[in-house]
Amino acid sequence: MKPGANRSRRRSTGPVLLLPLLFLLTTNCGGNADPQTKGAAGFQPHFAYTTGPDPVTISEVKNWQPVRSTVLPAYDNETLWLRLEFRNPGKRSLVLEYTDPRVDELHCYTRLNDQWIHQGSAGEAIKGRYLSLRPGIILDTAEQVQGFVYVSVKNPFNVNTGMTILEEDKYLENSRLRSLTQSSFLGLILVTIVFYSLSLVSRNRPMVTGYILYLTGLAAYLSYRNGLYHLLPVNGGPWSSLPAPFFALMYFGGIHFFRHFLEIGNRSIGGRLLLGCQLAVLSIFPLYWFSQEWTFAVGMYLSYIIPPAILLASLILSFKSHAARIFSVLWSLPILFAVLETLGRTGLVEKAWSEDLFLQSGLLFQILGFSSYLGYVIRKEERTRIEQETRLLILQDDLDRARDLLTSHLPDSLELTGYRIHAHYRPSSELGGDYYDLIVRKDGSAGILVADVSGHGLPAALEASTVHVAHRSTGNETTSAGGVLQGMASYLDPMQSYRYLSAIYAVIHPETGTVEISRAGHPPALILRADGKVQSCGPMAPLLGLVADHAYQEETEIINPGDRLLLYTDGVYEIADEELHRPPELPEVLSKYSHLKGEEFIAAVCAEFQKFRPAGYQDDVTFLEIERLG
Repeated sequence: MKPGANRSRRRSTGPVLLLPLLFLLTTNCGGNADPQTKGAAGFQPHFAYTTGPDPVTISEVKNWQPVRSTVLPAYDNETLWLRLEFRNPGKRSLVLEYTDPRVDELHCYTRLNDQWIHQGSAGEAIKGRYLSLRPGIILDTAEQVQGFVYVSVKNPFNVNTGMTILEEDKYLENSRLRSLTQSSFLGLILVTIVFYSLSLVSRNRPMVTGYILYLTGLAAYLSYRNGLYHLLPVNGGPWSSLPAPFFALMYFGGIHFFRHFLEIGNRSIGGRLLLGCQLAVLSIFPLYWFSQEWTFAVGMYLSYIIPPAILLASLILSFKSHAARIFSVLWSLPILFAVLETLGRTGLVEKAWSEDLFLQSGLLFQILGFSSYLGYVIRKEERTRIEQETRLLILQDDLDRARDLLTSHLPDSLELTGYRIHAHYRPSSELGGDYYDLIVRKDGSAGILVADVSGHGLPAALEASTVHVAHRSTGNETTSAGGVLQGMASYLDPMQSYRYLSAIYAVIHPETGTVEISRAGHPPALILRADGKVQSCGPMAPLLGLVADHAYQEETEIINPGDRLLLYTDGVYEIADEELHRPPELPEVLSKYSHLKGEEFIAAVCAEFQKFRPAGYQDDVTFLEIERLG
């Protein structure tokens, strides 16, 4: 320990707010026997400071003070002595039991016939104690009916005054019961951790994650606090106080749990403040490698600050939030029981249980409350998930039926004497708003339609199905391309159901190679000549039905053997951000890959523009290649 001047005080260990542990396999397994009970060893603790560890210095003490606090400060330049009175009418061997197994050094003396008798020493690395959750020193008191036990105690920060004197058989009985109880506490925590960890396999639940972190840190720290950790071969060195940094994990998880329990957003002021607190408490971990003493000190201060602060925040929020009211009630339980534990140590309230079970009682009720609430939340989420999956299955079935219906509207074959026609159709999702069709008329000519309904998915697909009906109803009534578009507009207008609709219509006369092109707000048709040159055709006109009774005009061109007529939708060449990326012009790309044909040609053209699009971006694509054979 570092030397200090003039009573340089060390930090004190008070009641530390911990979380979920099991409680009460027995309600009478404590180590504090009633001093008034017949046949029991009684005690009345007092304390004083002397200039050295030699018990002879005790003779100079005149003013022993009664212990009225749960902890007493330790000083670098003075030795703290505790004096406990005992009564031993049965002249049996007694055991000095001390609550805190973390004690560094403990030396015990009795006085008989003006002679000081060293009864034993104990501590983390000193022999002479039982392997118990509460270490004890056997006292040779067979010749004494009553007297005093003097104890010098040395701890890193303070001295816990939780000491008592018991008959040896009573001590062993209590040790067995306490071992069973404390093991059950930690067992419950571990089972809870495993149970809720499994719930994270199916879904990421931030609130459950915080709860698990809280319990993990608590289990490590509590095993250290109640002595279970010290039953492991970890005496001496940094391993003896390894659980100390788990203060950080405990409070990191506690704040995380609180934040998601109350659904405090990360971007809100409160959420950012809590995130900052979470990161700040993690500083205990690197601090441990520099100073174990300061790690304990910071952890103890956190125990006084964070739990009450969280309780205060939840109480403030409870005026507006039902979840905050539940949280504040459950969170306050360990605080309440910790206060009762403190009052029990000072004698201000009657002890119903052993003092180390007060806090664990609050933790039991808290873990049952939080676990029940989390179970309710998880069950509710699972019910919602199952309902959503059922709805999705129904919706998927509907989409499959709708896709089959829309696909049935597309032509089964694209055959025209003297021509090779290849169609590429790729909706952006299960259903698309693109549509194409081919009708061979009685005079031998062929009418080819490519239409693009604005939007994607089911609404656009339903509108595309009405376009199919409109085309089949009007495609044979007129011979001109513009007349077909005008007839479709007249057919669709009374429905007032279609969205923005662009279309291009081509009438091909197979024997002569003459083609009439009319378009309504659609990209122009392109003719890829046999020599690789590209020609645009089709007069500009408004979207179909946008202008009532609009007379759509057509443009006539000749397709020679080896030439290809290309009809497509804007999904072929459009990209998300043309200002950021400058893709090549479509005619340029067509010329580049003019040596290819069919699906290979269309795939190469589409890939040229796809590389300018962000990942995941997709639009409906329809591309018809119509080549006149020689």
